[in-house]
Amino acid sequence: MSRQGYIRLLHLKPVTTDPSELRGSLVLHRLNEHCVYEAISYAWGEFSSFNQVILINGKVLRITDNLYAALMAYCGSHRVRVLWADAICINQADAAEKAQQVALMAEIYSMAKLVQVWLTLPSEWTTVAMKYLKDLSARADRFGISKDVGNPRVVIGWPTVDMTTSEAEKLIHDANEHHVDFLLYRHWFNRVWVVQEVALAKDLVVSCGHTTLAWTDLARSLEVLRGAYRKIPSGIDRARMEGLKPAWALVKHRDEWRMVDQHLDRDHHFSTNMVADQMRNKACTDDRDRVYAMLAMTKSPHIGMEPDYTRTVAEAYTEFTRRYSPNTQIYWAGLARRQRTTYQGTSEDPEHTRPEAEGSEGLTLDITDRDYLPSWVPEFRPERNLEWVPPGGGTYRAAQLAPIWFLSHPIDKIMLATGTVIDAIAHRSWNYDMKAPYCFQEPAFFFPLVEILNDLLSAAPQPHGSTNPEPFSIQLAKTLTSGIADCEGAESILKNYYFIKDLTHLGPGSLPWLKAIWHAFSTHCLSPTGEIYQLILLRALSGKGPDYTFAGNAMLSPDAHLAHSFLNYLANILIPNRLFATAFKRIGLAPRMARPGDMLVLINGCDMPYVARSVSKVKYKEKEVEPALQIIGPCYLHGVMKGEIFKDRGKGEWAGLKWTRHEGDKVDSLRGCLVLV
Repeated sequence: MSRQGYIRLLHLKPVTTDPSELRGSLVLHRLNEHCVYEAISYAWGEFSSFNQVILINGKVLRITDNLYAALMAYCGSHRVRVLWADAICINQADAAEKAQQVALMAEIYSMAKLVQVWLTLPSEWTTVAMKYLKDLSARADRFGISKDVGNPRVVIGWPTVDMTTSEAEKLIHDANEHHVDFLLYRHWFNRVWVVQEVALAKDLVVSCGHTTLAWTDLARSLEVLRGAYRKIPSGIDRARMEGLKPAWALVKHRDEWRMVDQHLDRDHHFSTNMVADQMRNKACTDDRDRVYAMLAMTKSPHIGMEPDYTRTVAEAYTEFTRRYSPNTQIYWAGLARRQRTTYQGTSEDPEHTRPEAEGSEGLTLDITDRDYLPSWVPEFRPERNLEWVPPGGGTYRAAQLAPIWFLSHPIDKIMLATGTVIDAIAHRSWNYDMKAPYCFQEPAFFFPLVEILNDLLSAAPQPHGSTNPEPFSIQLAKTLTSGIADCEGAESILKNYYFIKDLTHLGPGSLPWLKAIWHAFSTHCLSPTGEIYQLILLRALSGKGPDYTFAGNAMLSPDAHLAHSFLNYLANILIPNRLFATAFKRIGLAPRMARPGDMLVLINGCDMPYVARSVSKVKYKEKEVEPALQIIGPCYLHGVMKGEIFKDRGKGEWAGLKWTRHEGDKVDSLRGCLVLV
């Protein structure tokens, strides 16, 4: 097919005397408002063998069992039905046609009069589950779920339902008894392309055989179940309902996307961030589709990108990042702890780097390989992306006062960004393995942490030229909590810990709130006479393991319980992060791959400072490129999270930085250019 703006549609003919035979014809249609059809959204992966056939214009075309079952359910007995299904309407063997049609996927699903969601082959289980969900939707208002579920909205966190814990347990148990767990584990809920299809569809109907369920009924019932799920304790019923998470995420994403699309004009920074978060966890046969499926939902003011299946996965990801919201993408790139991949003396996983690669001297990076993924490009492949945990839970805040500048470079694997180096890591906290539950109570974690924090408090370092009047203990507390009392939203994780939730009278996120938590922690954990310190010491001396009933210990004072909750928080926050001190005596949190000698850079316009590693030589087709940096990840650097560098220009510790103003800008930018590879 070479005609731009045209698609093939399947004209599915009514059943014949042979009820197992599918017949139809492919007709070329211009994709516009006069083109009336239904689009099928289904999963190839569940029943992916091409065991069935359909006669298209009299010729045999082999299709999967799943698509065959869907078409058998959709073909009527009296009329031709006009449908679009990718496996039939796109020539999958023609890379050029596939790329052309993939580029139209968003329009195909958004212009369809109805999107038919085919979950799986019909069975007694699916019939029972679909009926249960429909009945639950009809009584959802009893649990406080609005009937306006079909309207665009933004749902923050989890749904809130009006029911007791025992009622929630019974509801989840009943859902499992009615095989809802089986339905929610269908592959469709985890497909990459489904994110786009669900978000852009005018309307959707869910089908299993001839049993159907309106999308609004599915959404309302899932909202009730998701609200109940978060109320129940761990157990068999909760484990069986794990499939609820990706299913509810699709409902939430459709609502959020429609709200963004209507009111934010598809802001490309926000939408790229939102859609990428959805795509990275989904399954697909071809990993290039992780970015090609995002194209229509991440509108960029820059030159558009077309799907191209002659590119490698790394090339597709790199081009997407260059074109679509680079500053947002660099943030995502820094959140990935990539699988170990060695390139001539360096490794993408520094904790497995060979000894000779510890410093930057003599380090050579060869980026000739088409499969090399630059450090500034997100790794969307789940099997190669070992960790997507935002430092500080994604709550870091920093200046957005200066525009971000990315400059062109003839080598596509190099990104030039305006900005400068502001410091370097001198020391960082220890490596440890955090696999066991309740490991924050283990002496191997607890006592090294106490030693590090007490050493910092006794030294009480202050940055050169700093005029910060705060006690160092408060600066340390803010660092460990990603800027609580300074950065709006930084309290979002900490306030969910059990005993910390009881401090609402102090105002979560406020300085009094932080001081109360830190005082309890200092008293009972950092002091040898503290209750938590003594209990862990006694268990260490006795040779016993962690106390799994620790949190329920009635002998502990309320302050000790508060300290225990904060200790739990610290263990979790120090899994993806490391506490560090810099050459200029600043403190912060960095991704755990960071190590002494890494530099701290500020890129104009980015939301936070970054950790970057020097690479002395970069090889590209036997040529050498100027010294460059690898992005390690975003970080929290105390005193550089609220635009201090921009506002206090020329004062104190920032006096030595250089500034410039690009033509057309209203504010100054940091002078300098960073070569990122």
